[in-house]
Amino acid sequence: MADLFVSETQLPVEVRTHEALSTEELMVFGQSGVKEFEIARRFEAGRAGFPQSDECALAFFEISGRTRTVIREDRLAGGAGQPITYLGFPPARAAARRLTGQGVVSANSETTCLSRVDRAA
Repeated sequence: MADLFVSETQLPVEVRTHEALSTEELMVFGQSGVKEFEIARRFEAGRAGFPQSDECALAFFEISGRTRTVIREDRLAGGAGQPITYLGFPPARAAARRLTGQGVVSANSETTCLSRVDRAA
């Protein structure tokens, strides 16, 4: 998956570590903003017990896209491990624009989406 200028390999390390979390770990230990981004990615791909649903993916991309997210990133100008605060996670906003551009309408309720997740998977 790639959105605008952000490819999978360009996602921050903290985002990539959320991929390995089980559903339960993601819900409990996931970082605000990043957790919703990973939930959206799982809905979009239909993996890790999440049903494929572009509507639910869009709902969670939108949440991530407006949630304050702090990530430690290495920046050439800023040095190693600088905390970067996003007022809405940019890759989530880009993914939401992509899905909206494809005509996807956001799900009415995040709770309804999460109730369809198979937590045993």
